[in-house]
Amino acid sequence: MAKIVRRTREGAEEIELGSFQLTIGRRPDNNVVIDNAYTAPQHAVVGFADGRHYIEDLKTTHGTRLNGSAVRQSPLRHGDTILIGLQRLEFVDPPVTRAPPPATAHRPGVAPAPLPPTPAPALPVPTVASPLTPPPAAPAPAGPFDLSLLSALPDVGPEVRQPIDTPPSGLLDQLVGSIRSHREREQQEREGVQARLQAEWSQAVASAEQLKLRVEGDPRVHYFAISRRNNDIIIRAQRAADLPVTFTQLSLEHPEDKGHALTGIWLRRTGQGDRCYATAREVMAELVRELAFLIA
Repeated sequence: MAKIVRRTREGAEEIELGSFQLTIGRRPDNNVVIDNAYTAPQHAVVGFADGRHYIEDLKTTHGTRLNGSAVRQSPLRHGDTILIGLQRLEFVDPPVTRAPPPATAHRPGVAPAPLPPTPAPALPVPTVASPLTPPPAAPAPAGPFDLSLLSALPDVGPEVRQPIDTPPSGLLDQLVGSIRSHREREQQEREGVQARLQAEWSQAVASAEQLKLRVEGDPRVHYFAISRRNNDIIIRAQRAADLPVTFTQLSLEHPEDKGHALTGIWLRRTGQGDRCYATAREVMAELVRELAFLIA
């Protein structure tokens, strides 16, 4: 049976292949888990179609190499080497050798039929060269090649591909370039998230300013402050004189995590757990609902 062989310091690990897909990646739910920085969460699959196995890269950053060459999808042959990240895998599927057919058994009590006598080979008759005898004719020139003769040729087996080994310096340059490209994309994504959150916060501040005008003068709202400098909105309210004062705060940065990357708009309320929202619409809906219960 075909299998994937993975060699580690602990020894060789063999994973048998069937007609199902074998997943390879960094996530623990893969069939083959490769935990390094150059492996995607779900990196590649080994599948089976049309009677043969194949390897398919899942559009990863660092790619999949088969016998030294980058591939997207390629059939697998016995002895192929797959490189995923820093892990080498070997595809093993030796050809099946067929045993010779068993000899034909004779029925008991029935003698085999005798073979006909073999005639003695005829002795060559010597010929005497004569000046009147014409010389033997030259062989006829070869005509067009008969393609039907190809069917009589023995099967020489599958094509043997020579692996193309990349020099260590070239492989290092490829990995360095891939890592840099990955880091640049991550940095661009982080900057895009930060810019979006800043825009959402500006929208939340504008909505809070309108809300402040609406509740201004209500005796139950003791304090409603908006600070653009500190990126926070603080509200203190009291529904009745015999009830405690409630504290509500909206903040672009969590007070216990200032100076780090923005993750969302934080809502902190008395007696409740802190919650983080990705959009101004969501956090303002919560704030309006709370004020409605206070002043209703």
